[in-house]
Amino acid sequence: MSAYGGHQATFPVATMCRVLGVSESGYYAWGKRAPSAHARRDTALRVAIRASHARSDATYGAPHVRADLAEAGQHVGCKRVARLMRADGLAGVSRRKGPPRAKRTTPEAPQAPDRATPSRAPRLHGHRPRSALGGGHHVHTFG
Repeated sequence: MSAYGGHQATFPVATMCRVLGVSESGYYAWGKRAPSAHARRDTALRVAIRASHARSDATYGAPHVRADLAEAGQHVGCKRVARLMRADGLAGVSRRKGPPRAKRTTPEAPQAPDRATPSRAPRLHGHRPRSALGGGHHVHTFG
């Protein structure tokens, strides 16, 4: 069954092909085509993912399931495992206990000083604070 097979009852194939910009013959050829190598591999992975998830008493999430698959010699990315788990309705169990906590509120931070009006006496031209000169702990002698 094709991905659009469920819509054939609502929309004629000719209308769907026109809207999607494909030929009717191309649509029917696509429907008869065998699944791609990626789709076949996804099907095999879904079986292994369901088995790993079941062995963990439905507690493992995608990272743990991916590690199980890697131990079994099936190296696959965590995002692919997560996508296949979502498609099968599988999810891991969080370690957190209890209901979600409300975020802590902090008192409002004080306003930054207005830089247009200096809050301290103006500096004399060419004079910098001692710390800007290196702290004064290096003594240079010229001799």
